[in-house]
Amino acid sequence: MKRMLKFAALFLSCIVALSACAKSANKAPGGRQGGAMPAMGGQNRQGDITAVETTLAEVSDISSEYMYSGTVQPKTQVDVTASIGGKVKTVNFDVGDDVKKGDVLFAMDTEDIQNSINVSEANLKSAEANVKSAQTNLELANGANMKNQIENAANSVKNAQTSITNAENSVKDAQTSLDSSRIALEKAKNDYETGQTLFNAGGLSQESLDDYKDAYDKAQNSYNQSEINLEKAQTSYKSALDSLEQAQTQYDITANQTPAENERKAQDSLAQAQASKAASEAQLENSKKSLKDAVVTSPISGTVLECNVTEGAEVSGTPFIIIDLNTVNVEVNVSEQIINSIKEGDSVKLKITTLSDEIFNGSITSIAPGANNDGTYNVKIEINNSDRKLKSGMFAEVYFTKEKSDSSIVLPRSAVMSKDDEYYVFTVENGTAKRAVVNVGIDNGDEIEIKSGINIGDTVVVKGQSYLKDGDPVNDVTNRISEQQEQQNGADNIQKKTGAEINSQRSK
Repeated sequence: MKRMLKFAALFLSCIVALSACAKSANKAPGGRQGGAMPAMGGQNRQGDITAVETTLAEVSDISSEYMYSGTVQPKTQVDVTASIGGKVKTVNFDVGDDVKKGDVLFAMDTEDIQNSINVSEANLKSAEANVKSAQTNLELANGANMKNQIENAANSVKNAQTSITNAENSVKDAQTSLDSSRIALEKAKNDYETGQTLFNAGGLSQESLDDYKDAYDKAQNSYNQSEINLEKAQTSYKSALDSLEQAQTQYDITANQTPAENERKAQDSLAQAQASKAASEAQLENSKKSLKDAVVTSPISGTVLECNVTEGAEVSGTPFIIIDLNTVNVEVNVSEQIINSIKEGDSVKLKITTLSDEIFNGSITSIAPGANNDGTYNVKIEINNSDRKLKSGMFAEVYFTKEKSDSSIVLPRSAVMSKDDEYYVFTVENGTAKRAVVNVGIDNGDEIEIKSGINIGDTVVVKGQSYLKDGDPVNDVTNRISEQQEQQNGADNIQKKTGAEINSQRSK
């Protein structure tokens, strides 16, 4: 134990001694510092030689960017609602749970719905029976009974036509009889008148005259009866015509109008029965749909953002909100300054302030064709988030490329100075500073593109150039500072390790 403590003390003494030697070596005659790079804003010279740090002019890529702010939003967000009202029976997920498409989120009590289904099924059976009965009535509407009625009506027409024929014959016979009676009457009248003349002249007896008078009276009676018989025959004929007209009308009704009316009534009854059946079917389907809707499933795979249902309570509002965070979006509003320099499909870089300096890559999926009220344009960026690092609502910085140049000479921005609209740098050649006017390009604040004025491989001053003028001698301490820094880091590590070992031994 004592041996270890002695070793540690000796080691620390060596470190202190080395540190003191290093400080002495860095002091120039007269107490001035030399060799090491000064602090910012101070001049470091060793005699008349300025200490500088340099870098080699090398080819690199450079770009300038615009930064806009936005928030992370899920690409897909679904508000899950219930199609029917009712009391919640079971809830299967809560906020933060992962769900798959088709998973049952919650289910409602279905007792009333099942009762409605039973009633609808009974109504449907009754409606189907009514349809079958109406179809039978339609088939029988013009069956055997209707055919018998039509046949009887046709027979009535035939009988009426026969009666007309008979009446016509009776009229003819009565007319013939009347004509005969008229001839007989005229003859009897002539005979009577002739007999009366003879009687008055004394050439005919009273008895004979009476006989002529009786014959005349009989002929008159016979004629009168014939007129009566003709009138009766004509009346019978007219009656037969009326009977035929009635028979034909009845036949038309029975044979044409009644079947159509019977069929129309039967069809109407069938249509009503079918409509009733359709209503029962619709009611049953609606009840079955309600039974299906009573089980609410997730339409997507994702994560539960909100759960607003409780077992035993009435469902209302938006029971669940599901989000898919495997892909997220960031929406930003950009100015017209860059709107024409970006397009859909372009890659962009993003930083999430809560995730340190990690860079995320995204792709532009949409660009608004018109400006918002404030003159900005909405741009949507899509980001792969399969590792679920990005959460909804996180603040994001989106970087759009303004300018880009590949394989150009790129220097630290601090290496380039300007005066009177002229840019210049200092290069080092054989220990001497050379002032070089340069033509610059892209300037992103950290680095700057050099289009002309220096060549690849030139040694360019990056620290200490503010104290230089063309032709000044310089001392490039870049490598020495790196070595000193490495030595200091090594000493710090040894000191930390030794201190840890001492503490460890003490604890033992």
